[in-house]
This record gives sequence, C-alpha cells and structure tokens, in this order.
Amino acid sequence: MEDSALKDFSWPITTLLYDDYEALRTCLDHFSSTIRDKQLIVFGAGIRGSLFAVLLKEFGYTDLLFVDNNEQKWGGVIHGHPIVAPTELPKYRKNAVVLIATEAYHSIAEQLTKLGFSRDQDFLVIETDHYGSYIDEMLRDCTPTTLILGDCGLSHISLFDKNKDNLSIMLKNKLGSDKTKVLAMHGMGMRSFYHVIKTQVEHNPSITNLFITINFGVFTGKRHLLPRTQHVGLLERVYNISNQKDEEFLDYLKIAQGRASSFKLDFFSETQDRSVSTHLSRNRLSLFFQVNYMYKIRKNTEDMEYLSRIINYAAKHKIKVIPFIPPVNYEFAETLLGNKFKEKYNTILGTFTEWMSEENTPVLDMSYLLQASQFGTAETIDETINYDGRQKVLEALMAYTANHGVVK
Repeated sequence: MEDSALKDFSWPITTLLYDDYEALRTCLDHFSSTIRDKQLIVFGAGIRGSLFAVLLKEFGYTDLLFVDNNEQKWGGVIHGHPIVAPTELPKYRKNAVVLIATEAYHSIAEQLTKLGFSRDQDFLVIETDHYGSYIDEMLRDCTPTTLILGDCGLSHISLFDKNKDNLSIMLKNKLGSDKTKVLAMHGMGMRSFYHVIKTQVEHNPSITNLFITINFGVFTGKRHLLPRTQHVGLLERVYNISNQKDEEFLDYLKIAQGRASSFKLDFFSETQDRSVSTHLSRNRLSLFFQVNYMYKIRKNTEDMEYLSRIINYAAKHKIKVIPFIPPVNYEFAETLLGNKFKEKYNTILGTFTEWMSEENTPVLDMSYLLQASQFGTAETIDETINYDGRQKVLEALMAYTANHGVVK
C-alpha cells in the first residue's frame, strides 16, 4: 500500500482567472504587516490550494503548511508541503496566519473562529466576486463604443506568464478603457448574452461595435441545459440594474433557475477549472475535443436563435456585430484524433460561416492562429492561452478592426 506520507495531492494547475491572481496578490500586500515573520498555513488542499502553493512561492513565501478537513489527505503533501489535520491548528495560532483557499469560505471561517482564530488577524479570506466584477464592468462610468463578450479566453491567464494581464486588460489598454467594455464569464450562452447586451446598450447607447466569442459547443443543442452554464445569480444582478424590467428577461430568469436546479448530467464537470486538464485520461481529452469542436452543430437551437436575435437587435441600434472564433489547440487535437479532427472541425466552421453569411455578418476566424506552445500548456484543451498567444490574438483583432473600419 502506498505510504500516505508520500502521497502528493497537488493538482497540475496551469491556468487561472486573473481575478483570482489579483485577489491573492492584493490580500498579501494589504496584510503584509500581519503576515510578516509568520508561517503561512493554507486551509484547503485542493485545486485552489495547489494554485496558492505555486503563487505563494512566486510571491516569496516558501514556508507553507496545509490543512484540510478531509482526513484522507492528512500526512500527504501539496508540492512538498505537509498536510495536517485542523486539530493541529491551535498550537500554531500565535506564530502563523491561515489563508483560506476555498471559495466557499464561510464554514471554514466559522470553524477557525471556534478554534480561537480572529479574521484579518489570525486568518485571511481570499475573496473573488466574479459576478460582482462583471456587474462593476457593466456599470463602469465611461462612454464605450466597443463591447466585447466572451468566456475564459478573455479572463484567464497562464500560471507561467511573467506578464499577468489577461486579454480583457490588454484589449482595454489597446482600444482605450474609456471606449471599451469587456464582459467575460465561463459557459454563458447566447440567450444570456442577448439580455446582457440589451441591458448594456441601455446603459451605454454609445456602443457601435459588438464582438462576441463563438464556441461551437453551444450550437449542439445541449450546452444551454447544463446547470453550470446558467449563472442565475449573475443574471439576477443584470436584471436588477436594467431600467426596463422586460417580461422576456424575467421569463428567462425563471427558466434558468429551473435549469440550474435540474441536476442534469453536466459533462466534464471536473474540468470546470480548465487548469486541471492534464489530470484527465487521453480518452477523456479526446472526448472533450469531440464534444466542443467536432459534434455536428444545428441551426434550430436556442443559441443560434438568440445569436440571430442579437444580430437583429444590433442592426436596429446601428451596432456592427463581429462574431469571432478563438484559437483552437489543433496541434494537440491532432495528436489525439489524427486527421479526422480538422476534417470535422472545418466542416463545422464552414457551416457556421455560411449561417453568418445568411445574416450578412462576416466572421473573424482565429481557429488556426496559434501553435500549441502559445496555449496555457501544449496540452491545453480549450481556448486559454499564454501571454505570447494573447499578443497574437490582440494583433489579429486589431488588424481586423483596422481593415474593416470597426473601431471609431
């Protein structure tokens, strides 16, 4: 039997949300006097704990101890740092500061309080409010001409990047923060985009350009039903900042609430954090590429219906729509699936381009823009890219806008 003392529970983290990186960095800066000369104890020996171990080393903190409520992890390690039981914590209280690594931190904070630890003194909470950041961007006071919607390709960075600016930041720096709004949320479908766009244009009628990330998986007719794609809490906040309170949006909120609680099979739920792709077998990786890039897309889907509605809405408001297809790690896909990957992917690409032609809407296709080395890792399974890759995507977007007279 394997010696539990040697068991490594580290996750192979390769990418992360910029907001998570910034939340940890800001916390460490703000509480620098509190943690000075103290040992850091990370509560949570899971995915986020593994991420913290790598980032803390980057920030200069190497004397770490991990704590977890899962007794099966006690005696193991995270990147060489030992994992102990919570019962061990009291003896460290005077000489250590605990960082709560889990996002659902309330129960752990209560647990630490009962052990005599005080928040912001003996333990720190790393809070990241992704929904709040999204709403803040929607309400940010400026006069934008460009609105960009997408998912993790806009919000994620590579763990190994020296420059940690994500594509959202890079776009706003290039186009002008006062002229650009970027809204990124993983898994959001076209029906949600439709209501977000209407609300944003209501707040910013100055918008004349609309870039929308296109992921073919949404047009297979299944993705919009998955609980993890609903983002009900975010949609409720979007609805609440709308002045019109239209019944159509309210009806969709009820539908999304039902879908979120339906407990339908959520394919690849273990890969919601895209950084753990190397934890999957080659068969699972192959299946991921097939589901997201190779399944036949259908025109009579909810997402295609709402993409058409977005285009029609934009036309009425004299907004130019630019659907853009992010880079796909085709080199890695071909190592898994051979020539049939490109054959099927190109068929889907042609089908979608034809649909958009019928809508008089050209497509910006960046499918084959990047090499495997320009993704989060050479074996990244989705559109998360490193800084070099983000620079190339930014250049492609700028070239398109220059050639088509998009940005004013």
